[in-house]
Amino acid sequence: QHYDLGNDLFELMLDPYMAYSCGYWANTNNLVEAQKAKLDLICQKLGLEPGMKVLDIGCGWGSFMRYASEHYGVECTGLTISKEQAAYGKKLAGFLPIEFNLTDYRQFNTSGDQKFDRIVSVGMFEHVGYKNYQDYFDVASRSIKHDGLFLLHTIGKRRKTPGVDPWIEKYIFPNGVIPALSQVTEKAEQSFVIEDVHNFGADYDTTLMAWYQRFEQ
Repeated sequence: QHYDLGNDLFELMLDPYMAYSCGYWANTNNLVEAQKAKLDLICQKLGLEPGMKVLDIGCGWGSFMRYASEHYGVECTGLTISKEQAAYGKKLAGFLPIEFNLTDYRQFNTSGDQKFDRIVSVGMFEHVGYKNYQDYFDVASRSIKHDGLFLLHTIGKRRKTPGVDPWIEKYIFPNGVIPALSQVTEKAEQSFVIEDVHNFGADYDTTLMAWYQRFEQ
C-alpha cells in the first residue's frame, strides 16, 4: 500500500536508481555511489555474464534490474505487487531487456517450467513473514537452474524475537517482519547450499541518515 501512494516522495528521497535498501559505504560517503556499489557487489557475487536470465523477487522500481542489465548485459524478470512501482519502473527501464511481472511471488512459476540462471531478492524478505519463509524459498528453488546462484539481501536481527518495533509497524512497513539469521538458514538449507554470508548492517545507519537529509531538503 505504501508503495502505491505515489512516486514523487521516493524519487526525491532516493538515489537515481531508486534503490530502497541499504547502501554499501565501504569506499564512499555519497548515497549515489553507495547504492551503485551495493548493486555492483550483488552483480559480482552472482557472477553475472551477458545473456544470463535473472529473476528479481520483489524488484521495486527495478533498481537492480536496470543496473545489472546496463552493466552486465543480462535479461531480467521482476516481481512486484505494486502497480505504481511496476508502471514507473517500466518507464525508467526504457528499452532495456527488463520485464515487470505484477504478481504475488507465491503464485509465480507454480509449474516450475521457467528456469533462471540467477535469482536475486533485495530488501523484500522483510515483507514475507515467518509463516511464508518456506513458500518463499520454494519459489526460488523451483525457478532456478541446477547450477544457479540465489542472493538474498535482507535486514536482519540478532536473535529470534516476536513482533516488530511499533513505530516502524505504524509508519514505515505495516506487517513487516525482520528475520534472524537462524530463521533464514532453517528454511534455506532445505533447498540451497549456503556459500556466503556478508553482514554490512551498520551501513544502514549511514543510508538512513542520507535518506533523512534528502527527505528534509
